[in-house]
Amino acid sequence: MDPGPLKKQSVPDADNSQDLMLLQLREPTNTTEAVRVTEEPTEEAKLGSCCLASGWGSTRPDKSLSAKMLQCVDLTLMSSDVCTDSYSQRVTESMLCAGHQEGGRDTCMVSSPNPSQGKGYRAWGKPRSL
Repeated sequence: MDPGPLKKQSVPDADNSQDLMLLQLREPTNTTEAVRVTEEPTEEAKLGSCCLASGWGSTRPDKSLSAKMLQCVDLTLMSSDVCTDSYSQRVTESMLCAGHQEGGRDTCMVSSPNPSQGKGYRAWGKPRSL
């Protein structure tokens, strides 16, 4: 794999709303049950629906080691107002607000970039659920 060109690099004090990296493969890959092409969404994500987030970030707040296996978690899509009320960081139009208001697993210990198999991706989190 060769890293593809970044559309926008994160800079200190940025809101990270475009914190995403694309990879350009040297050769085409064969699709299998484990390797599939993700299609772009054809409609807006609905509030209350489920979104799968994944990443290799730390799985414990007291450790900064990356996970050895890809970690995945199901999150509930919520209105941007929920994240705006819960966090001090700015929530932009390109961000997705997802988590569990009643508590539970989330992406707080997973490092960015963290692609989400919903519309959007994780840009930042705090060591707590929404």
